[in-house]
This record gives sequence, structure tokens and C-alpha cells, in this order.
Amino acid sequence: MGTLGGMMVAAPTTGKRPIYFFDFIQDYPHMGGVPDFSRTLFRELRKIFGERLISAMAVEEHYLGPDAPHDVKDFCLERERLVAEGIAAAHPDSIFFFPNYRVPIERIPGKPRPRIASVIHDLQFDAFPQYFGEPFLAWVKTAFASVRETSDHVVFISNTTRDHYERLYGLPPVHSVIYNPVVANPADTPAEVPNPYLFCNVHYLKHPHKNFSGLLDFFHTLIAHPEAPRGLELRICGLGKEEFEETELSGLPAATRARVIHHGYVTRDELNAFHRGSKAFISLSRFEGFNIPAAEAAIHGSPLILSDIPVHRELFADACHIDPDTPDATRTVEFLGAAKRGARWRYTEICHPAEVARRYAEVIESL
Repeated sequence: MGTLGGMMVAAPTTGKRPIYFFDFIQDYPHMGGVPDFSRTLFRELRKIFGERLISAMAVEEHYLGPDAPHDVKDFCLERERLVAEGIAAAHPDSIFFFPNYRVPIERIPGKPRPRIASVIHDLQFDAFPQYFGEPFLAWVKTAFASVRETSDHVVFISNTTRDHYERLYGLPPVHSVIYNPVVANPADTPAEVPNPYLFCNVHYLKHPHKNFSGLLDFFHTLIAHPEAPRGLELRICGLGKEEFEETELSGLPAATRARVIHHGYVTRDELNAFHRGSKAFISLSRFEGFNIPAAEAAIHGSPLILSDIPVHRELFADACHIDPDTPDATRTVEFLGAAKRGARWRYTEICHPAEVARRYAEVIESL
């Protein structure tokens, strides 16, 4: 038992250290792929650890209290810090897992505290500092640097991310590279569609590095190419449909606009069908730590048209890699003419959610 503010808070009685999974990021879908990563990994780890794995969100009322200020309940980082400090005080023999970079409790020599594993997805703030304000940049640089000291084990989601972190800060003493869990249910039978289409699955959440304007400009150029597939469309799924249509589509010529269809947020079954029916998957993102949608497409056997960035070269060697700022339409048309569906992605097995969870479980048990 532990106490906080007069409340008694019990830990699991399995005989092993309880594992607290800090899943607050899942309340913030605008954060992009990390909430999906957190949700998938928690679900799979629960199959391994059972009730020993505890959602920090599920116990936050014990540590925030019912009268916590409204902004604390709504602000992910502050909620995470307060709950982490509360659990650490009550159960210093537990294990903490942070599915994102920030570890909000310090290591104090001589003071017991939980063992900690954390995950670093990317260092976009370093690649594109112009997208961030100075106060945030100062804070996030310190937060990333401190991960080396505050975590007992740091997991990077790609070799590209690990190498980027090493260039900036040096590698943590104990670290691993574990590729992301990828949820995909490929089928042998392709979907029947009236027109060929390129598919892009990405949230429109004011993330400039996703390069929506570049994608649409390129599509406009692509369909004007004399050798482009007849009737080629661009189909997009994800959050932000209305804002995308108001902000991005309004500037396109009417003929191009008619060939861009945003389907909004779709179910997993609908997403699988879009992958099966596509001519190719396309992403002109200027920066990624992994790119789960591209990996989903690869598992479906879709040809890939991807921006020429390091992680795409690492994970998707067989893709058509093009400059995101000056994409080559002729080369892309030639790729579409020669590409065939069904190639097996080399990382399909190690990115299966159960296998990824098994590797994370090994990291957790090592603590």
C-alpha cells in the first residue's frame, strides 16, 4: 500500500513489480502517430503482462484528485508529471513505461524511484526548428537531452532516429532499436475500383512536415503527364477532412480538385480496402521517424512512392524515392507503369504487433 493525500492506493499483488504505462498521449489524437502507437502497444503488452500492466490514465484520479484544476486534466504533460510523481512516491519499486520521449521525474542520488523505459520516435524539432517557437525549442531540447539520464532503457523506433539522437546528444548507456507495431490485414483479392488511385493515409493536423501542399502540387503535375494512368485519382484518409478541403483544395484547378477525394477518418476494414485497391501508396513527407502508414501499405504489397528521406531509405528500399520539393513526374509515371502489387515487405514479421510487444516486454523485464 502507498498513501497520497490521505488516500490509500494499492499496488498489484502478483509478486512482481507493477508496470505503469503512461498512456496520456492517447487522449491527444492531434499528436499524430504516437497515440496510435501507444494504444496498439498497450493492448499487446496487456496480453503478455495481464493486470500487472496498469494504465496510468486509469489511476490518475487517485493522484490528481477529483478537484484537480481543469487545465491539469486537459494538459497531457502536466497530468503525466503529477501522476508520475504520485505513483513514484507511493510505489518506488514499480516500473514506468513512457511511450513518448518525456520522462517527468528526476533521478535523485540515494532516493528510491521506479525503473524507467522510454521511447524516442523522432527529433523533428532539430530537423525543422522553423516549425516551432523559441520557448518550445528551448524546452524540448532539454527534455530530449535529459532522457539519457532519466531513463534506464531508451528505445528508438528506427536506426535513423537512433543515429539522429546520437549526433545531438550521444547514445544512452542502455538502448535498443525496436521498429513500430504495424496493424494491417492484407488479403489476396484486390478491391475493384472504377479509377486507378494513389492512396495517402495521414492526419491533416497542421503538421507542415507532412507536405500536403507539395503532394497536391505534384499530383496536379502528375496527372498532366501524357503517360500518366488514365483517370488517376488521389484518395486520402485521416483526421482533418473539412480543414483539408478548405485550406488545401481551394487553390487547385477545378479539374485537379475533382480528382482528389478525402474520405475522412475511416474504420480499419475500410482502410484495408483502400490499401488493396490502390495503384500505389504515396507520401511526400519531409521528415519521419518511422512512417506507419507507409509500412501498412508495404504489408499490403502496395508499390510505394515516397520522399527521399533517410528513414524511407532504411525501411523501404524498393520504393520509388523522389525529392519532396522537386519530385520527378516522369520517373514516377515510369515506376507506376512497371510496379506490381504483392511484393513482400522484409520487415513484416518483426513489425507484427505481437512480436513488437514481445521485444518491449523483454526490455521491461530487464528493468
